[in-house]
Amino acid sequence: MVDPATGWCKHLREDNMCEIYERRPDICNVSKAYKNSAYKDRKEFYKLNNLYCNLFQEADGMDISFRIDVSKYEED
Repeated sequence: MVDPATGWCKHLREDNMCEIYERRPDICNVSKAYKNSAYKDRKEFYKLNNLYCNLFQEADGMDISFRIDVSKYEED
């Protein structure tokens, strides 16, 4: 789904929202990706996914308002 010329997903709108969210491929659907992974710990899988998402956003210079709060995954 990445446009090789820009490095961005070709379905990402100018407002940084997905234009095919309801029909997105499995790789973009965290729940389906988890089911297809070897991870046993769902919470850990989601935490890592969110951390990487934040890193990609930061690397691409996206506004900080799009960052995911991963503190909900911290141990009590």
